[in-house]
Amino acid sequence: MATDPVFASTPNTSACIIPGTADASLTAPTNVATLFTAGANGSKVEEIRSMQIASTSAIAVVNVFLYDGSTYYLYDQFTTPITTLSATSEATPVPHYFDNLVLKSGWSIRVTVTATASVSKFAMTAHGADF
Repeated sequence: MATDPVFASTPNTSACIIPGTADASLTAPTNVATLFTAGANGSKVEEIRSMQIASTSAIAVVNVFLYDGSTYYLYDQFTTPITTLSATSEATPVPHYFDNLVLKSGWSIRVTVTATASVSKFAMTAHGADF
């Protein structure tokens, strides 16, 4: 047993754009984007930011899954409002903070959106560190 504590020390930041194709499955999604992949010794994720990058005429839910390489586990959901983006108003990123999101090596975070078509695209970023 180790006598010294281990801290996440190597920054691991990643990003993706969620496909604009709706995927309402909470157990076996097919239209996913990989947001974050754990390092060789595992990783800790402290923040996931979502930012809408296309106007939407319907409320959408961003589903966040933990993926072990074969099975999806629903971890969190973010509701997004009806929004019309324009050249004269800024898109506002929405941060989601986590105290205990630790991934084993080989696991990743995958994301989907429940609204249809390209009218509900989201840019996602994850901020964490590898052990």
